[in-house]
Amino acid sequence: MKNQKLFSKIFLYTFMVMFFVTVIAHVCLYFLAPQMTLSTNSFLGGAIIESDINTGLLIKSAISKALPMSLLGCTIISLICSLIFSKAMSKPIKQISETTEKMEQMDKTARCTVDTNDEIGVLASNVNMLYSSLLSTIENLEEEKQKVSEAEKSKIDFLRAASHELKTPVTALNAILENMILGVGKYKDRDTCLLECKEITGQISFMIKEILDEVLEIQQGKLRKREVTK
Repeated sequence: MKNQKLFSKIFLYTFMVMFFVTVIAHVCLYFLAPQMTLSTNSFLGGAIIESDINTGLLIKSAISKALPMSLLGCTIISLICSLIFSKAMSKPIKQISETTEKMEQMDKTARCTVDTNDEIGVLASNVNMLYSSLLSTIENLEEEKQKVSEAEKSKIDFLRAASHELKTPVTALNAILENMILGVGKYKDRDTCLLECKEITGQISFMIKEILDEVLEIQQGKLRKREVTK
């Protein structure tokens, strides 16, 4: 079932109320007016003659003749007034509805232009403030998203570079240990080779500490650019 538009509802309700009041007024006039009497005083030969003329039949007859035209005229007036009132009431609400549809599509230029001091004007102002706050929040979220994306990219690039840095001393340490096991050439002198291995492991330990510090700085959004030796 299709929803009835606001203009139609306001017009229907307003017209029904005004027409109901018009009918009640005419009914009351039709039944109450004939109950009235008209008292007249006349002079005849110096004597006052009082007479009561019952005008009920005359009034009822006159009202009966005028009632159709009166009802028609009041109905037309009610119709016109209802149209004017309905248009005045539904226009700002319709404008707010159209604006909120634009806001739903994230149109940044959408603004309610209802400039009144009543509740509808306050509603329009609140909608504008709410939408401005929403746009500001979305903009902040986009900035945060961009920062997080850049931080993640920097983190990945840094870890790739760090793994490349660690590859050289680890490869050298592995080669020394293999040659020591095989007893090749100078690697037979294990004491000297162990000192060299200890130096390399110290270098690796220092590099790992640097990497962890840099990762912590990246997570805190304080990444500093560093030159990576390849």
